[in-house]
Amino acid sequence: MLPCPSCKTPNPDDAEKCSVCGISLVLNPEEIYTLRFDLQILKKEFQGKIQALEQKIMLLENQMAFLKLKSQAQTEKNIEKAIERPYEKPIPKTEQPQVTQVPLSVPKIDLPPITERPVPPPPKPKVKIPKPEPSEPSFLAEVLFIPFAHFQDLAWQTYTHYKEQNKLPVFLMAIGGIAALLLGFGYLLQYTSTYFLEIFKIAFTVLTVAFLIFWGIKLPQKNEKFKEFGSALLGLGISLNYLVIYFLSNSVVFAWGSFPVVSFLLIILNTLLASWLALRYETKIVVVLSLLGGALAPYYLNVPVSGFYLVYLWILTLATILIAQKIKWEWAGVLAFTVVSVVLESIVFQPNNFVFSFFSQNLILFAFGYLFLYYSFFKGLKIKETLKAREILILAANVSLILANCFAIYEQAGLRQSAGYVYLANALIFMVLFLVFRQKLSRQMQALLWVLAGTFAGFAVPVAFDQRWSGLFWSVEAVALIYCGFLFRFSTVRYEGYLVLLLALGKMALTFPIIFLFWQTDLWTEGFINSLVLIALSAVLVLLFRRNAENCKEWEKYIAYGVFESLFLALAFSFFVFSMFQFRDWGFPTAILGLYFFIFLGKKYKLALTECLGWSHFVWLGFGILASFAQAENGMTLLSFQPPFGKTTIILTFLSVGFLQIFYQKVLPKLIPEFQPNENPNVVFVTQILNSLFFLAIPLAFLPSVNFFYPDYLPLAMWGSVVVAFVLHEFTQKKEILLELQIIIFAATVSVLITMDNFEIAK
Repeated sequence: MLPCPSCKTPNPDDAEKCSVCGISLVLNPEEIYTLRFDLQILKKEFQGKIQALEQKIMLLENQMAFLKLKSQAQTEKNIEKAIERPYEKPIPKTEQPQVTQVPLSVPKIDLPPITERPVPPPPKPKVKIPKPEPSEPSFLAEVLFIPFAHFQDLAWQTYTHYKEQNKLPVFLMAIGGIAALLLGFGYLLQYTSTYFLEIFKIAFTVLTVAFLIFWGIKLPQKNEKFKEFGSALLGLGISLNYLVIYFLSNSVVFAWGSFPVVSFLLIILNTLLASWLALRYETKIVVVLSLLGGALAPYYLNVPVSGFYLVYLWILTLATILIAQKIKWEWAGVLAFTVVSVVLESIVFQPNNFVFSFFSQNLILFAFGYLFLYYSFFKGLKIKETLKAREILILAANVSLILANCFAIYEQAGLRQSAGYVYLANALIFMVLFLVFRQKLSRQMQALLWVLAGTFAGFAVPVAFDQRWSGLFWSVEAVALIYCGFLFRFSTVRYEGYLVLLLALGKMALTFPIIFLFWQTDLWTEGFINSLVLIALSAVLVLLFRRNAENCKEWEKYIAYGVFESLFLALAFSFFVFSMFQFRDWGFPTAILGLYFFIFLGKKYKLALTECLGWSHFVWLGFGILASFAQAENGMTLLSFQPPFGKTTIILTFLSVGFLQIFYQKVLPKLIPEFQPNENPNVVFVTQILNSLFFLAIPLAFLPSVNFFYPDYLPLAMWGSVVVAFVLHEFTQKKEILLELQIIIFAATVSVLITMDNFEIAK
């Protein structure tokens, strides 16, 4: 890879970013395209100047050649005059017609000097206007109305397209005319008075349909500008066909049209006609009308849904998907998924639906589910190299519907555990796809198959075992959505992932009280396992955010910071629960490990809450000291009366009070080179106070024990404290110790005098 274009730093390891200035070293195809475009503009700009220069050079060369010939002729004439020829008679001179030479006119062209090479101006940098951050209501609205957001974009693009071509009034009038014709024929067909009038209305409508389809095909063939108008005529003809089929299903005169089989056969024929027109003439409106007219047939025919209709709906959906890929219109796939999902959710997957058997519901679910998975992953028989935003949207929504409906079907049948095995089978299918197509898959598609397999596997664990594990599979789903959102630069999928992540955290937090219900009786409760899951979840998200830091929005950086903090919070909580269960009372001294470990992590990764979490381990040590006092004989607080774990806890706490200043001033700068010991004045002040208290407590530490066991030797022990305080002052030069030394000398002197008075009185 080339060296950095900014700082010229070599790049022997082919890194994607410069190690010095952080600029990306990966070649961007858009930059190459922009440079080629700028090159073409420069070529066109200087092409005229180059031609003018060539023309001027050619004129100058012609003029120079003419002058050279003229000079040569004059030289020859002068030579002839100089030569004398006596044997020849002089030739009489004849007057030759004078030829006037017209001077060549060279057009004046203002050009820069040839020696100066024109330097093209640098291209203007593309200013990327940042999008405003969405507020909370707009964020929730975007997530809740994801399926409808793209249709809003489609309507706006259509409006803009006709407005730019100055065809907006014609387009709106055509839409209004189509609507008026449909309403008019609907009004005409709903009235039946006589047998002949019924025949006339049906025949007239059929002939009108034939007329519309004929001219819808003929007009674009005559002139290309009528293509869109012809598509509108074809769509109107297909719509009138559906209208005729609807009225035939309720006709009194034509009783044969009221049979459901006949109605569906007519709809199939009309769908085949619409599909042929859509493929033959690439008319998008016909695709939409054939899909809507066929999928919504049970609603306007008012007939019960049968297996025949669902088979027809599956074939219709497949035809729509293939047509969408053929005419390269992605909106048809989005519309097909939306319409079919609404129809199936309202007809097949209703709660307490006993119309379809357990086997039929499974067959319907996975037949349509994998049909849309095929649309997302394949184009024809070839797997796609990457997915677009709309395909990601369909994929995420489709997988969510498969998971939710599968769970509902098996839960209603009382086979919830079997649903987990079905999820595992689906995960295995995606793994097989990965193994079969791994040589042809791009990196993004490989990662996506892994994510889908992990999603189904993540749902399988709690469904197959217990509902209290729901936080686990929601967390897996959240990670999958956030990963896909970063992988394909699709922020809407990340929004959905954050909502699922919030739900997963809430589910896991509800299980934490179970830990204290079984305190020191059972370690591997749902709460403790969920705390370990929270550690793994936070670690994965931290890696994900750090790898995609450039693609994170500002508010996402706060989420990344919170996740990083929660990682160490969950780690500290899990360590506390494990040590207190495994080591019982000896778990209190282990808090000293968390004290220094989390302070180090907080400073290394600049996490303020994690540093505070390290300091909070003093509370854990304090509870250990109180527990030791409670278990001591007669509640004695002297060190010699404490149980072994209490002695260890007290000594470690006492030493840590004095060592923290050294840890901040000496140890952390060696472990973290960029750490500045005095960057936080508050921490410096607190550690100095603790260090002073540590040294102040040393001379007095053994006096309570001497007073309890050997009270007569207390004055002597106080003079021993004087010696210790003097040595500490010489070692540390602290003013506080000097003051303490003076107080101890005074107290020791007083104690000696009191002892002497008591001795005299005793005499």
